[in-house]
Amino acid sequence: LGYDIRSFENGTEIYIEVKTTTGSFWSNLFFTQNEFDKMNEYGDQYYLYRICDFDVDNNTGDLYIFKGKEMIDSYFEFKSKMYVLTQK
Repeated sequence: LGYDIRSFENGTEIYIEVKTTTGSFWSNLFFTQNEFDKMNEYGDQYYLYRICDFDVDNNTGDLYIFKGKEMIDSYFEFKSKMYVLTQK
């Protein structure tokens, strides 16, 4: 789908991608090409929920919410570092 949760905010449909890490806020995030494409397609309706410093024993972490592609782009730079190898 390119997102984890479809929800509504003030009557507007939103698409939420959740990324969780036991690392710090600036730990690398990994987006699939599909997630990246959906972020570009949905624009202001695409939200990133960033959970970091996740404690697996207590099931707690710090939540940061980025509302829309423009806000996500203001915090993160997207760099491609993956190659897909297929049969010739």
